Amino acid sequence: MHSGTVPSKLMVCLMFVALALLVALNIDALWGHAVDLAHHYVLVFRIGEQFNLGNPTDPSMGEMNFYPRLSHIVAAVAGFIVGSPLLGLHLTALLSLFLIWFCYVYLLGTLPRALAVASIVCLAVLSFLNKRVFHLEVHGSELVDNYFFSQLMAQSVTMLVIAIGLLSERKAGRWCAYFVLVMGIFINTGIHLLPTLELLGVLGFVLLVDGIKVRRTDPRLRVWLLPALIVPACALAGVLINPAFAAMRQIADNNGGLGFDRISYPVGLITVCLAVMAMSFVAAWAYLRPHGQYAWPVLKYLSALGMAMATLCLLQMVLAQFGYGSDYAVKKYGNGLLTQLLVLASAGLGALILRRPRIRALQLPGWLFAPGAAVLFFCIATNATPRKSDFDVSELVQLEKSMIGLLASQYTPAVSPKQDVVIGLSKEPTFDYMFTLAIARTSRKYATPEIFYTHAITDFSKYDNVITAPGTPRYDSPQCRRNSNRLLVVDSAACLATLAQEVEKQQTAFDFTSDSTLPVGSIDGFSVPEAHGRWMQTPQARFTWLRPSVAPNTLKVKITPFLSAEHPRQRLLIKVNGQRVYEGEFLYEGLVEPIQVAIPAPTERGYVVEFDAPDAISPKALGLSEDTRELSFSVKELTFE
Repeated sequence: MHSGTVPSKLMVCLMFVALALLVALNIDALWGHAVDLAHHYVLVFRIGEQFNLGNPTDPSMGEMNFYPRLSHIVAAVAGFIVGSPLLGLHLTALLSLFLIWFCYVYLLGTLPRALAVASIVCLAVLSFLNKRVFHLEVHGSELVDNYFFSQLMAQSVTMLVIAIGLLSERKAGRWCAYFVLVMGIFINTGIHLLPTLELLGVLGFVLLVDGIKVRRTDPRLRVWLLPALIVPACALAGVLINPAFAAMRQIADNNGGLGFDRISYPVGLITVCLAVMAMSFVAAWAYLRPHGQYAWPVLKYLSALGMAMATLCLLQMVLAQFGYGSDYAVKKYGNGLLTQLLVLASAGLGALILRRPRIRALQLPGWLFAPGAAVLFFCIATNATPRKSDFDVSELVQLEKSMIGLLASQYTPAVSPKQDVVIGLSKEPTFDYMFTLAIARTSRKYATPEIFYTHAITDFSKYDNVITAPGTPRYDSPQCRRNSNRLLVVDSAACLATLAQEVEKQQTAFDFTSDSTLPVGSIDGFSVPEAHGRWMQTPQARFTWLRPSVAPNTLKVKITPFLSAEHPRQRLLIKVNGQRVYEGEFLYEGLVEPIQVAIPAPTERGYVVEFDAPDAISPKALGLSEDTRELSFSVKELTFE
């Protein structure tokens, strides 16, 4: 029987050097800007404030008030060390990502030397092809479109525990490995539910496989069986009684947006589950073969992880059909399953390659294995990171430190219950939003609709101070400034409101795109601003101009109809102050010209422009996307002349 190899200390040390290099090369790269980034940052920031969370119902934190905090405590400690909560969060996320791939390479390195080399080389090739051709969302994608920080850290803990468990089994026996797995489950419960359940499944499957082996070799199965059943029972009980389990169970019911570019849902994901289960079964079967020809412990652990992931994903999919959990919770298994698919395929391809006599006869110098494994780990982890960084972490850290210093300098404190707001620091609303919540401590009920979704202050009366970049249109004026430094200014919201009212009186053109703002309360029935304008999201929508300083006689409207081959017609009726001024029809692939119509004189209320689109329909109803808004026209601009 050949039990495989134990990776040398040199290999592990060189891989840690590669891991440090990976972190250093990516320390300034931020790939995602989802709302999850802001929410995780707020919790890390709060913990970092003297490491005391204080108010358990902080209005700026929402569900993060009861979110499992162990990963955020680690990030806050890292932030304390490096002097920035944001950098601490980012550094912890990078370490988690690269540690996952570190552990996979380590596990493959425990195979017999020739097979270990072939498997790691195959994983490097497959990871390269995946980055260039397949584009499957393996581990690393958690930090791009979304920001699954806690899940990524818990997954890294899962992989680290499996690697330590494997080493413990070889050094001290299977009961030591069980202890390591149970401790890992308890730790993960304070981080994230999904990898915790995966590790619990790994423990159960490992016990099952070991039970089969014990039955073959030791007639005293009952002596082993009772304590073997107590182990997972204790682990499961520890998970269920932990308060973090209830918190994550509640969060799992939320159905967010999560999709995959290359695999469909649910058929594609089910196919991946079945493929992982099949490969895991083959690995377990090889491990359990008589005479111990392939009794390499790594096969047991890799097959256990694959079986746990696939089984839990399919089970969650079934439960979601009965209202337990959500499709979102099911899809979150995708990154792990796709990664496991690549790793198991690499081990299988390595075994097939070694069946060729010429290749099997090749002898790799023993001294080359350790540096070679480290280099291949570096390549594999690099292939798992996104190609291009969207934002520079260093610039955001500069803003963070500047804002903390500015607020600490005691600018005119608010004497009312009004809150402060951060806006205009970036075209990406996530960063304004996360600084508004964390540093300005603004309630989510104000920050979410205005800063994150609209990215515009629609009502200055809610706030006391506006924190922005110098010279930001509408949010900074020298006569309204209360304090400033090199990067930021603090303006009086009341002063800015007065200036905005004066501007509105002279305004005759109203831009609906994401780069502009509209008067407070001027629209109804429109969606959030986008580069093309705002969609009418209901069949009826309205625009109100309350304070016209002139009496125009013409209205010009720039619009884009929502048309497709499945829905080739949209009709539109426009009324101004109750009078019908336009009625028309737009056809698929037809020419769209700006609408220009004569309008009546203003009333005491000014102008009320009503849009009626009877053919509005949702993209979901047409099978185009999951968007449920009833779309008809995107309005880009209204101009009164």
